[in-house]
Amino acid sequence: MMNEKQSQTLEKWHAFIKHPDRAVLEEILAAEAIFLSPFLFKAKSKDFAVFALSAAATVFEDFRYTREFFAENSCCLEFAAHIGDVALEGVDLIKMDEAGQITEFKVMIRPHKGLQALVAEMTKRFEVANFPAV
Repeated sequence: MMNEKQSQTLEKWHAFIKHPDRAVLEEILAAEAIFLSPFLFKAKSKDFAVFALSAAATVFEDFRYTREFFAENSCCLEFAAHIGDVALEGVDLIKMDEAGQITEFKVMIRPHKGLQALVAEMTKRFEVANFPAV
C-alpha cells in the first residue's frame, strides 16, 4: 500500500482533476519525473508532463475515475471521458517515491478512435503554445 505522503499526493492529484492548477503539478511531480504519453513512444520530462497534463485537463469532457488499484509506491487509476462525441477509457499508471512525489506518470487510452481524438486536440494545444511535442 501507499504511505501517508503518497496518499496525500493522490489527494492533490484528484483536486487537480477537479480544479486544474499547474502549481499543483509542479508540487507533486518529482524533478526527475518522466511522462509516458499515449501517443508518443519516447518518455518525456517533468516540463512536458506539466504542460501535457494541464492541456489534457481542458480536452477531456465529463472526465471521471471509475476504479482505483493500489500497490506499493504506485497506483492505477481507471477513467472514462469523452472528447466531443467520442467516448474513451483509459488508465493513469502512477509511480511515486517514498516522499510522495510522482516519479513516473503513464497514460493509456482506448479505443483507437478515442486516442485519435485525443491526439488531434492535444496537437492543437501544443501548436498554439508553441510547445514541442516530439
